[in-house]
Amino acid sequence: MSFQAHGFLSPDGPPTLQSARAKADAAGRCASDVNELMMSTLWSLEIDGEKQDRAIGCLLFLKGVRAYQAALLLARKGLCTESHILIRSALECALHLAAVRTDPAHVKVLQDAHERHQITQAKGLLGYADRLDAKLAARVHDFVSHELPTGKSPNLEAMARGTGLDVLYQMVYRTTSGFAAHPTIGALERHVAAGADGANVLFAPEYELLDEAYYLLAPVGLELLNQIGTLLSTGEVLQKAIKLAMGWAAAK
Repeated sequence: MSFQAHGFLSPDGPPTLQSARAKADAAGRCASDVNELMMSTLWSLEIDGEKQDRAIGCLLFLKGVRAYQAALLLARKGLCTESHILIRSALECALHLAAVRTDPAHVKVLQDAHERHQITQAKGLLGYADRLDAKLAARVHDFVSHELPTGKSPNLEAMARGTGLDVLYQMVYRTTSGFAAHPTIGALERHVAAGADGANVLFAPEYELLDEAYYLLAPVGLELLNQIGTLLSTGEVLQKAIKLAMGWAAAK
């Protein structure tokens, strides 16, 4: 199963893999340490159904951890640009977690956004209801009958400013929007290199971007830990996160 035949689905990494990982070793260790703290924190969570902000906060942290680990797996495989898409998702979880922590009413904002999405999607599908199976068509008609919640969906940039995470938003969310998450010119240019014969299309592991992926990923993981630790008043988690953040600063 060579890379030539199977691409990134091949279990055989190219010979540059080990040297690339060695070059990004310090940043990689920090990203792994952040993951271990997130996992120990995750297993210690107790979801209190009577306190919606804490329950939703725990679930946001869980989703953020999954996105973090998926991004780490892709980066280690050489799919660094694609890992940025999941780093962006992990940051969204951190932003919503910060909003819930600073204002428990943000849970209602999330609930309304969810209902608004379902109703809006149902209205979009209504014109195609005759192509759907009877059960799904009935659900579409049911959602269309619901009253659309007032207000607007959360604005991530405003949330970032309101929770003091605007720098992280600009550095991570905006960067990954322009160079990874969407098919922008910036994202497309990552797969082209100038050569003697003109432009060459690149389809290969991006191990030269491994360091960059770690540098975007670790701060997001640390922020997830900071927010869940603060929400749940878990001093031990906060202390360990601060220690990791100091180590991260030294590794940069």
